[in-house]
Amino acid sequence: MPGSLLRAAWLFAAVVGGTQQQAAAEAHGLQCPATVPHAWGLAPSPSLSGVEILSAPTGTKIDDSAPPSLVPDTQDIHDRTLHQTWQMNADGPNWSYFVDCHYAGTQRFLRLDATGVTHCDYYVSPYSLTSRPDVAAHHRLVCR
Repeated sequence: MPGSLLRAAWLFAAVVGGTQQQAAAEAHGLQCPATVPHAWGLAPSPSLSGVEILSAPTGTKIDDSAPPSLVPDTQDIHDRTLHQTWQMNADGPNWSYFVDCHYAGTQRFLRLDATGVTHCDYYVSPYSLTSRPDVAAHHRLVCR
């Protein structure tokens, strides 16, 4: 692969008949894409609107109607930016972690395999506790 930019090898696999997409990345980091994968064929391409961090015993099928979502370990708001963090893969070798990336205007989501990730940061800006979510808000999830 040319240069170091492609070290994180993404594998995208569509699950026929479901609303689930899966992707894997090397343990040194992963991110939710800012917009839906081109292969979804949505135009204009919806932007990231939320994330869920999941943990389940290895080999367990995740019920997408009630996923095992984790609450953030920390959450704060500074300068109208929401910042949430999760400590990852601390439950031992028999647990698997995933990140679900949700996009505006669609029920489909992108599921990222978070094996080997130790920490995730999620940012939403601008953010306010007292008003409705801003449709123009910028969402970003970065895990390492």
